[in-house]
Amino acid sequence: KARPGSLPPPAGPGRRSGRPGQRPRNEIGYHAVRTGDNPGEHTIVFGMLGETIELRVAAQLAPCDAMRQVFRDGRDPHRATAATLTGKPEAEVSAHERKLAKAVNFGVVYGQTAFGLAQELHIGRKEAADIIHRYFERYSAVKKFLDGLIAQAKEQGFVTTLMGRKRRLGDI
Repeated sequence: KARPGSLPPPAGPGRRSGRPGQRPRNEIGYHAVRTGDNPGEHTIVFGMLGETIELRVAAQLAPCDAMRQVFRDGRDPHRATAATLTGKPEAEVSAHERKLAKAVNFGVVYGQTAFGLAQELHIGRKEAADIIHRYFERYSAVKKFLDGLIAQAKEQGFVTTLMGRKRRLGDI
């Protein structure tokens, strides 16, 4: 049970957390959109599908031209990944293959190993490792970016957010 004035437990994925009435720091313009207030001259408000936000951010931070092109063309990033992994044209990718590619897209970006991917997709570890290898062949800039973050974290003991906050990682 939380003490009065203490922070609530962290929210699950996709949930907002914080004290009641407090806007999360990462939702610039959220209050303005919700209430109709004028967010200010220098505030940019935009919308996108929630399921592609992390991939769009990864494409920009990496910077990964192959992934960026998928978004520029208005293509479905999960269908594009499925096409890469199966060797099929995007139009021939099944709903099941797209669903698996979606798991791969998010798992790999968040550092999922072949063991974890194999468990999630109910496949063998060797097959999962092959999928990760093909993913990074196509999106090599993402691999380079993630490897750089890991190296930085190991060397400095922390990583820095875009807003300049440090996240200490003593156990990496």
